[in-house]
Amino acid sequence: METKIINLILAENLKLLRDKMGYTQELVANYLGVQRELISFYENGQRSVTAPHLEKLADLFHVETRQLKKEKLEVDALRIAFAFRADGFSETDAFAIAWFHRVMKNYLRIQKLSNEVK
Repeated sequence: METKIINLILAENLKLLRDKMGYTQELVANYLGVQRELISFYENGQRSVTAPHLEKLADLFHVETRQLKKEKLEVDALRIAFAFRADGFSETDAFAIAWFHRVMKNYLRIQKLSNEVK
């Protein structure tokens, strides 16, 4: 797929997931250690998301990186379960959430591999 098309799909999915989670662009920017404008550029498809940022965003949103590039991402089908909105979250909270999501993704991968071996 052409890079420009991938950027547009990724842009749409990032905004969709960020809105679904209730995160602000500022919170995501602080989590990534960048200016808020870069998040806007990512969400408008004006900039390509770097590989390290893509991985960190996948952890924050509890998705696989390949899902971020999926056309017509259905967020309701994803394992997004929040009993609250992200209002008042800090950068520290974002790191804790992303860390937990990464642990869960790795656990699920190990569980899947374990089931395949059996």
